[in-house]
Amino acid sequence: MMSFPLGSLIWDGTQDPMVRTLDAAWRLHHAIGQEAPVWVDDTDGVHTHALAESLRTGRAPYLFLPEVEEWEHGGMDDWQWLHTPGCERLLMAPIPHGDTPRQAADRLVRDTGEDPVRAAARMGVLMHCAHIARHHPRVWALAVLQTRTTQYVSDGRWDPVCEDVAHGFESMLAVPGWLYPGSGPHTVFALAQCTARPDRPGRWGAREAVVFGRRVVLPGECWDRLDVLGLRGLFEPVDEPEF
Repeated sequence: MMSFPLGSLIWDGTQDPMVRTLDAAWRLHHAIGQEAPVWVDDTDGVHTHALAESLRTGRAPYLFLPEVEEWEHGGMDDWQWLHTPGCERLLMAPIPHGDTPRQAADRLVRDTGEDPVRAAARMGVLMHCAHIARHHPRVWALAVLQTRTTQYVSDGRWDPVCEDVAHGFESMLAVPGWLYPGSGPHTVFALAQCTARPDRPGRWGAREAVVFGRRVVLPGECWDRLDVLGLRGLFEPVDEPEF
């Protein structure tokens, strides 16, 4: 897990959730490439293993990717970009405003009573997040989807591009509300239980599935949408050729 030394304190994801998102973004960046717009046919063993382990355990794929030792740090250009229109993807919570990170930290201390050292750490992490969100928006979007799912807001530009259920969190079917109101990653995990495999028949039209002990309802509109997308074949056995 990514962390930052802060005096006697280690500033990590337990202190600041944005560190988890930053960590996920850089792991994903190294796994799927710098500007890759589509990785539907990704055959990288490390990445595909992470996707498979995610479906098996219900945990986010990035947790099964190698940690990143070196990554690009943010600068003032990224900070200024953060406070301009068009970067709503990063704005998952109110962002303290200020011409500099120091001014924003001072404002945070004044408005919320945050400890000054912690406030400065939060602004530093925010600047680093702005850098990868600015330069690699697609991997940043995936990182948000995997670490702050309920706060993910789709604008249609940087959503996952794969329709395959096997991609789990990295499937467009995981985007909250994309399949039907209330859908999300839990829906993809449920659908994965319904796909046809050599060792079991498909369950097209199933009304529910149990995923890691949780009952997930699959309404009719879910299957209607999948039908329109041409994905029905994933859930029905393929006819054997006749000779």
